[in-house]
Amino acid sequence: MDFDLNPEQQQLADAIARWAEKDYSFEKRKQIIRSDAGVSAADWQALAALGVSALPVPSAHDGFDGTAIDQMVVMQALGRALVIEPVFATALGVQFLKLAGGHGDVLTRVAGGDMILACGLGERQSRHELAHIETTARKVDDHYVIDGSKSAVLHGAQAGCLIVSARSAGARSDTQGISLFLIPADSAGISVRDARGNDGIRIAAIDFKQVRVPATSLLGAEGGGWPLLEAASDHGIALLCAEALGVMEALTDATLDIHWTAGGSTARRHGRDQ
Repeated sequence: MDFDLNPEQQQLADAIARWAEKDYSFEKRKQIIRSDAGVSAADWQALAALGVSALPVPSAHDGFDGTAIDQMVVMQALGRALVIEPVFATALGVQFLKLAGGHGDVLTRVAGGDMILACGLGERQSRHELAHIETTARKVDDHYVIDGSKSAVLHGAQAGCLIVSARSAGARSDTQGISLFLIPADSAGISVRDARGNDGIRIAAIDFKQVRVPATSLLGAEGGGWPLLEAASDHGIALLCAEALGVMEALTDATLDIHWTAGGSTARRHGRDQ
């Protein structure tokens, strides 16, 4: 099996590395973490200009039709630079939209760097069981009413739209009866509590209180969201693994980047301050 990057993948990885070295120092990263927003609009636009936001989007919506491998190359490069911008959250959201079909206007905005996505999938009681969903979706005429809470939503407070899992039928751990929705983050009835995670990345707790969304917000079939949820989550795990590899490479480089004096009694780390 050939594990070498193709020329396009290598060019994109190199472009991200050059941008990070020039414009995304560790000191700047710390400043972004401490800021009220927790992300940098300027750096998000810089990544969009490099094609990062358009990479996972279909070409029909101004994207580059990037494969999972292409996206993993990008996530590895971002991991090496310890980038905390909402690339993963948005890419995962794009995967949901691609699997479900439709919502091309949102995908076009993502490709242009004008839309950040976040995925509200986990709940306080669910731990890592994606099917353990107590948030409900009740159909009323031509719309749905969403009630419940989502926890640890990566970049939930920074997103313009949320992909949300809710139960429209079945018991709370059934894989049947799960529905997925694309919901504007500024919809009436949504409240967001933003926080900073241990790694500096922003996470949010999001409450939905009688949030009314049109039937067109449904992703896929009502009650048939589990296959989409499972497939998109597998895709997201692969991206996170690639990012983690990049982080480990950065940590290894920092650890080995040591100069010993002639006497061998002292050591000085040089290069980027970690």
